[in-house]
Amino acid sequence: MGNSMPLRSKGISYTTACKLFLCHHHSQTVLGRWSKIYCSDRNDQILQIMNTYKMSVAISVILIVITMVFLRRNNIEQQSTSHNRQASKKTAQFYANGCPMYDHQEWMVGKAIQCEKSPDGSLIGKFIYNSYYDSDRYYELFVMTSDGNKEWKIFSGDYKTLGWHWKTDTKIQIDWNCGSGCRASKDLEINDYLSIAHYKTEGGMSKKNGWSVTFAQSF
Repeated sequence: MGNSMPLRSKGISYTTACKLFLCHHHSQTVLGRWSKIYCSDRNDQILQIMNTYKMSVAISVILIVITMVFLRRNNIEQQSTSHNRQASKKTAQFYANGCPMYDHQEWMVGKAIQCEKSPDGSLIGKFIYNSYYDSDRYYELFVMTSDGNKEWKIFSGDYKTLGWHWKTDTKIQIDWNCGSGCRASKDLEINDYLSIAHYKTEGGMSKKNGWSVTFAQSF
């Protein structure tokens, strides 16, 4: 008994300890049979725990691999999307007169986003996008001769500018968002100049000042 150091501290496994114990008890005795059954049950439990642990580790490894594959694929897709956007920006091209080559191409600050010829083809309206660098010059409209030798500005507007179009060979209509369901329009001769900043005060956009105001039900 004096040397009864625990078997585990000696580096002996529980299964080995059971076998050693059975060496001291014949299998024919009741104690031997009981010990054999007890050790066998404990051994099965240990094996079951080990198998469960191995399965858990295997499942964890599989989940980690699937997650890494998914993240890598998502990263590749994001890089591809970013590359496509950059490529789209690079495809924005302009003619010598500054007009965009393609419809719906990427907007570039300080560049034309729309050009439209007058009905007789002698003039070109060029719509410029400036963003918020100057709130009252968010958009600008220039008129130039078809050969591009002469160009002048006829309109400066903020982000609420709805659009413009030629009405005659020498007249352009400007449309502006004056509120929910409200559109203010004004005709400009090609030698006129209009800054939206001069008309945003109360009463500025009136028939007296050449504006036509309509609402959604009358569009």
